[in-house]
Amino acid sequence: MAGLDKWEKRQLEAGFSLLDLDNDGRIVKSELQQGLKACGFNYTDEEIEDMIRVADASGKHSKDGYVDKSTFLKLFNHQTTDESEAEIKEAFHHLTKGEAELTKSDLIKIFEDIGEKATEEEVDELISLCFAENGVIELKYFHSMCVDDEP
Repeated sequence: MAGLDKWEKRQLEAGFSLLDLDNDGRIVKSELQQGLKACGFNYTDEEIEDMIRVADASGKHSKDGYVDKSTFLKLFNHQTTDESEAEIKEAFHHLTKGEAELTKSDLIKIFEDIGEKATEEEVDELISLCFAENGVIELKYFHSMCVDDEP
């Protein structure tokens, strides 16, 4: 995809995988809503539906209520703004409850909180996708996973 290097694409694919809870290759309204809620954002059903419509400008999937991986990658093929920088920091601090890092046990708890069971191997893979050191995700790694910027 033009504009994304291999590292950036890998980070976005990791983000897609986090939201694609049933691993079917698409993000449906309920998955997007759960993922955003886990990050501390509470959107209405209508707002989530609007996000899916905006993400899928072609209309190919929005009428079916989902976004596939290629559409997701196109949606996030941009630089973040100052506002989104603040949102990323806010989401991280919400997830970490003010701590400086996300640990493996934090991530397992987050998955449990949204009703999903994540194995230790899946959490280890997520941590490795974030290029985290020492098995924890610090803000800089969380941030780099959310934007097209290597730590």
